[in-house]
Formats: sequence, structure tokens, C-alpha cells
Amino acid sequence: MDLKLAECPLPIFLNGWKYHQVTESFWERLTLLIQVSSNLVHRERSFIPVRNKKETLHWVKQYIRQQSEDRYQLAERLYQELTATLENQESRPELIVLRLTGFKKIGLTAVQAAELTGLEPERYHFEFLNSLHAMLDKIMNDPANFPLLNGLIKQPEQKVPLTQSTEKTFKMLQRGYSLEEIAAVRNLKESTVEDHIVEIVLSVKDFEIEKYVLPEKQKRILEAARKIGAKRLKQIREQVVDVSYFEIRLVLAKYGDVEWN
Repeated sequence: MDLKLAECPLPIFLNGWKYHQVTESFWERLTLLIQVSSNLVHRERSFIPVRNKKETLHWVKQYIRQQSEDRYQLAERLYQELTATLENQESRPELIVLRLTGFKKIGLTAVQAAELTGLEPERYHFEFLNSLHAMLDKIMNDPANFPLLNGLIKQPEQKVPLTQSTEKTFKMLQRGYSLEEIAAVRNLKESTVEDHIVEIVLSVKDFEIEKYVLPEKQKRILEAARKIGAKRLKQIREQVVDVSYFEIRLVLAKYGDVEWN
């Protein structure tokens, strides 16, 4: 064993002690975010997600919705951060790139990547983790320059964060304040509080919306969205004339994530 390690030592960035709790979730979120971003840029909504864990699917959908930019800006920022983390590595970033799935491009499996690179499966596994841990090193040592990728790193009980103002609204809702009361107490427009509530629905999985949208209205809004095949508020409201834009936004935030749009 000592001879083998001397001939082929463990990769220098490999750090399972530090990253064992975050490596798997980071890789799942990263690969799904890349796939979704690539397909959104090409306006392709019908594709099979590279990840099928409900938790990962839900998290990434919420994370994308939280970004304050359109699909093109998101894709560009993701590309810039990725290239910055992968370039000039002493590891082998190509081992990561080979595994990525995008628009009309299917990433290789670990076995396929090992065969293509001429590595034994076990050696490929360690080299791949080494490259991934090198990425994590760069991101975590300079999170300000990699905000999008840093947000993918799972912390204990981490959720997609609420903004500071929305957090205050959330706490008041938990204490029983109504939308109108929150607007008055905090000297905010009701439309601003509505934005906060939509953000809460996107981030807090168990937040109920029945007090804001009757179940019967929820059903009609979802039916209209599915019939139209899009989540354009104006088109949905033309189909369901007795609902407000706020009600539509709440329903789509709560249930309307059946497509990437």
C-alpha cells in the first residue's frame, strides 16, 4: 500500500474531512443548475432533469427564482464563475466538465469519463473529487467573487435565504399580523408586502396560502397556467378574470413549478 501511494499519491486538494458533508449536495445542485440554465437560455422547457431527488429539484427551482436577473444574465454569471473556479487549477477540471449536462448535451457517467480519460475507476473517483474540492476551496476562500456558486454550498439546515426586509415581514406574519397591518406598521406599500409574501412562499415550503387565495381560485389559476403552457401573469388573468395578480403569483410560487420557466 505504501509503495502504491508513493508511486501514485493521493491528489493534493482531496479533503474529505472538510467537505464530506457538502460535496454530494454541491455537485447535485451545480449540475442541475447548469442544465436548467442552459435549457432556459435556449427556451427549452421539455427536458429530463439530470437529478431526480425532489429536494434537489425544489431547492434549485427556488434558488433560480431568487436571483434578481433574467435567464441570460444568470447563465452568463454562472459561466463566468465556473470558468474562474476551473481555470489555473493544479487539478484536472476537465474531469468535471466531461460530466456536465446542458442543452442537447448529455454529460458522461463516472464510468464513461474514466474510460475516456484512461483512468482506473477508483483513480478517476479520487481525481474527480480532488477537482471538485479544488473548486470548493476557491469558492469558500473568496465567496464574494463567487456568490452564485457559494450559494450552492449546503450549510447545516440551510435554506434559500430570505432578504432582511422579507424576514421581518415573515416574523410579523407568524405573530398574526395581516398584510394590511404589516404595511401600516412598517410604513410600506401593500404591494411591497405582497412581494415579501411571494418570496416567503418560494422559500418556506410549508407556508400556506389559503388565507390569501381560496382553494377554488387556486385550482382555476393552475388550470389556466397549464392550458396556456406558460406562467405569464397577464395571459392567466385573461383566463381567470376574478383574481388579482398577487393571487396568481402566490399560486405559481406555491404550485406552479411543474416546468422550468
